[in-house]
Amino acid sequence: MKTMSVIGIVLFSLSLFLMTMFIDEDDEAAIGWGLIATLYALAFAIVVLVKSNSKPKPVVEFSAGTPPAIPESMKPKTNMPITDMADQLLKLNELKEKGILSEDEFQAKKSDILKK
Repeated sequence: MKTMSVIGIVLFSLSLFLMTMFIDEDDEAAIGWGLIATLYALAFAIVVLVKSNSKPKPVVEFSAGTPPAIPESMKPKTNMPITDMADQLLKLNELKEKGILSEDEFQAKKSDILKK
């Protein structure tokens, strides 16, 4: 791919240079060099398209009875089930919204729940 890219850049630059050189003297030569540059670009685009579609896709397989392992960094840092923690935080928020808990009390209790 790199070789084709380098050839394409050189050929396109050369074609552009020769096309501008011949534009005043010979219209047919200028058109010919323009066609050469265009055809190479078209061929390169087709090759890249075919190569990009032929790359194998990675396949992830899981055995039927085994769920994928959860990385340690994604596991909760608490022994409390997440649903219980969420329920407690929702109840705590309700108490704060009703005015039963102040903002400071809410933050302190929330920190306690999240640390468990």
